[in-house]
Amino acid sequence: MLVKEPLFLELRLKPFCDACSLISVLFGSLEITFKFAELEYTSKVNDLADAAILYGTSSIVIDCDVKTDTVKADESLTHKLRRVRQGLDLNRKLFQNFLSTEYAFLSFNPMIQFLN
Repeated sequence: MLVKEPLFLELRLKPFCDACSLISVLFGSLEITFKFAELEYTSKVNDLADAAILYGTSSIVIDCDVKTDTVKADESLTHKLRRVRQGLDLNRKLFQNFLSTEYAFLSFNPMIQFLN
């Protein structure tokens, strides 16, 4: 997924999107409350997966959006990268919280369903 460059690591879009698509199952385990977040997340991941064929890496995507001054546009790929990262962060924080709660098994039935 990462290619070592002299000064930084490059994120390849295709393996990143493949890994991100696996996370959408976690949104589904949160039931209807997070249905919109799941739909938005999967839409953005799919758009980035399609773009991976043309762009290859995240830095190329960002460079193109910077050149066209569209970084902050809702439909830019850079914006979609940011939203996917936020979706990953949301899942991480939610599940860390659920797992750190003393009575998580009583208060979060979808998690139990997901694990079964």
